[in-house]
Amino acid sequence: MFIRMFFYRKLAKVSWLKEITNIGIIVAMVLTIRTLQTICSWIIENGNLGQSVPSIRRIQEVLVTLNDKEQPFIGSREWIGSFEVCLVLNHLYDILSKIVHVPNGKALRDHIPTIKKHFEEFGSPIMMGGDKDCSSKCVLGVHEGSNNTYFLILDPHFIGRARTTEQLKNYHWIKWQNLNNFIDSSFYNLCLPQVKFINRNNK
Repeated sequence: MFIRMFFYRKLAKVSWLKEITNIGIIVAMVLTIRTLQTICSWIIENGNLGQSVPSIRRIQEVLVTLNDKEQPFIGSREWIGSFEVCLVLNHLYDILSKIVHVPNGKALRDHIPTIKKHFEEFGSPIMMGGDKDCSSKCVLGVHEGSNNTYFLILDPHFIGRARTTEQLKNYHWIKWQNLNNFIDSSFYNLCLPQVKFINRNNK
């Protein structure tokens, strides 16, 4: 089982939760933003950077600054994908990311070695987006059983502040998702931030 438990323990402290309260924001956009903010939170905690998690507006401003989006994008409800997540992480934290394109749900199995290697070597959360399966996912780990393979998924629909990690598990805000449940007719793009987990317990 390849999971960086540091991030799993820190989930109750993810600081983007109070950022999203406007129900009118389009779901596809807000889920990707939350996933990006979760990754930013991990990077900040992992690097002990003492920074705040970027707001929606700040993320939009970065993409306009990088000429990825036009000026009207700021304040809009336009969605972003794994490529934009890659751009924002590089701009804010000078972190490169690896983009993996998966043509369909069945093909996810072909990329398990790459994903396992990522968690072994780096440990950072993975942003996962798709087209027909357009609900952004934050992948925290991968497990290969005797019959099935699973991703550990953090559900970005969560609004509020978790008191404990157990609360997140009990309400399925974090869960193991069987690869068989991914959509075969949807492609997926994965953003793998190339930043290593810092284990401060082993100095």
